[in-house]
Amino acid sequence: MRVLVTGATGFIGRNMIERFAANDNFEVTGTYFNSTPYNISGVKMAHANLTLKEDVEHTFARLAVFRFGKVEVDGI
Repeated sequence: MRVLVTGATGFIGRNMIERFAANDNFEVTGTYFNSTPYNISGVKMAHANLTLKEDVEHTFARLAVFRFGKVEVDGI
């Protein structure tokens, strides 16, 4: 499953990408804007200003698959 974590360099975001990356069932992408991106194995980091339509489109285009609705994740 693909996971996008916005604000991945913040306290909550960083903890989320670390937890998701520890599980081989997830392909993790995190966004950052003003901070230095983390170098975490298995995590792709994308520089994005999510207030700009172009950056949002570019970031989501990288994921290619969208899933909406309730998501349940065991162990996280």
